[in-house]
Amino acid sequence: MQLNHLFASFMFEIDIDIGRLVSFLTDEAFKRRSLVSGSIEVIRST
Repeated sequence: MQLNHLFASFMFEIDIDIGRLVSFLTDEAFKRRSLVSGSIEVIRST
């Protein structure tokens, strides 16, 4: 019983970490995409 509880809380921690990782990666990808499209706009206007 104790082992089961430990495993469940461990899996919960992993889920949270994966959620954070995914949100961090999508946020980074969004920033980079914004940066790239911003740079392209600057190049076009010059």
